Amino acid sequence: MLSKWATLKSVKQLQLASLSICSESRACIAFHLRVGRRTPKRLWTTTRSTGKRVGTDSVPPMRVDWLTFRECFEPAVRNVVWRAGLRKISFGKQFNHPLTGVTWPAGLRAIVFGFHFDQPIESVVLPPGLEELEFGPMFDQDISRVKWPINLKKLVFGCRFSQTLELTSLPRGLERLQLGCSWNHPLAPVALSESLTYLRLGYDFDHPLDEVAWPPGLTHLFLDHSFNQPIGGVAWPALLQQISFGDAFDQSIAGVEWPTSLQQLSFGSTFSQSLAGVAWPRSLRRLTRCGESLM
Repeated sequence: MLSKWATLKSVKQLQLASLSICSESRACIAFHLRVGRRTPKRLWTTTRSTGKRVGTDSVPPMRVDWLTFRECFEPAVRNVVWRAGLRKISFGKQFNHPLTGVTWPAGLRAIVFGFHFDQPIESVVLPPGLEELEFGPMFDQDISRVKWPINLKKLVFGCRFSQTLELTSLPRGLERLQLGCSWNHPLAPVALSESLTYLRLGYDFDHPLDEVAWPPGLTHLFLDHSFNQPIGGVAWPALLQQISFGDAFDQSIAGVEWPTSLQQLSFGSTFSQSLAGVAWPRSLRRLTRCGESLM
């Protein structure tokens, strides 16, 4: 049927053109690959020898910059030779293998661990260019001796994490820190990174803030459900733009010196204090309780 429409020569040209287009597309486009049990290993790993047979034209391997392991496929990764160009790896819900000895891709920028991961990471050599690291709900390991990548900007801990941070040297360039539900330690002894702009304290956190040495550039502060401490003596960071209190907070705010840059302030369902006479900063644009405006 094809011979009625094209000569053998034109078919060959079509094949070559298709190969060229496919090659150019794969060279320009990076893919998010979801890996399951039936996914060919050659798609998400590489081998030491990548040579092709002499005299053959082949489509180059597709570029994968984000690799996600499906929940039903949780392989050990200690001996994996990763694809070059990987920038993000997301592990599935059941993944809980040791990471000691893993050789990460040189250009990796983000690692996300799933629900069940709870392995020691003190001896793990993380990729030097890593910028984002997220742990799932079950992770609760000592991190006091972890060597963090110098470029790490985002660090997220899940619900079960309850380790003290007093002896932990957080990355100097860290910009976002999120602590999970179970974290309930005094914040004052923690040496927060000076570059921090976003801080979220979890569900159980309920300690005074008067002695906290806030990072000078902090702009967003979230105090979740349990926090219910007096805040009259808190010296808020000057650049703070958003403060969010959880449902348990019900303390007087009379006399509180709010930061002059504050734009958003939210209270939870329990808050019942008088707002009369409160000196609000001129910058305030949004004041809410349970999402309803108080302005």
